Amino acid sequence: MFPAVINCTSIDWFFEWPRNALVDVATRKLIDIEFPTDEIREGVAANMAETHIAIGEANKEFLALERRYNYTTPTSFLELIKFYESLLA
Repeated sequence: MFPAVINCTSIDWFFEWPRNALVDVATRKLIDIEFPTDEIREGVAANMAETHIAIGEANKEFLALERRYNYTTPTSFLELIKFYESLLA
């Protein structure tokens, strides 16, 4: 009955990943990189997860200040890991 409403609607499908999931993904992606110890690998993975979570918090502040959305997606987290790998190379 109102096709313009359906055509102009966007749905926010982005959900935040839990910290444990982010750490697990980062740990698995970093398995190919040689670190002196496993504790360092776990620390780097935890740091990546905290960075991703902090960016999500900054996005909320950005929305409050500028009234504009900015999303961090699983793809952006994977890009963060690839960027770190390229820095190590």
